Amino acid sequence: MITLYTAQTPNGRKASIALEELGLVYEAEWIKLDGAQHAPSFLTLNPNHKSPVLKDDELVVWESGDIMHYPWLRIGLDLGMPALVEKPRVAEWIERIGDRPAVKKGMEVPA
Repeated sequence: MITLYTAQTPNGRKASIALEELGLVYEAEWIKLDGAQHAPSFLTLNPNHKSPVLKDDELVVWESGDIMHYPWLRIGLDLGMPALVEKPRVAEWIERIGDRPAVKKGMEVPA
């Protein structure tokens, strides 16, 4: 079972979007950024006390970029791109999804 420990942040949203879009069932555990991320129980998941964190059985992934790649790898799609030349473009988009100013304002941005 996948558990996503997340907060209402751009990185938290992009992690949940990746899981949702690929149809993976997961449980969300909401982290309040009021100091809860410094609790010993959370620090065992992520010593950097940052959100999001994905836990899939015993595997723990705590960098949002890696969390974005994980669902593709879990279902065996190898980033879902047949051509090697397209893979870096997908990885670039995954890494920058929360960095674009229009995304931060809640607007849709065409690819």
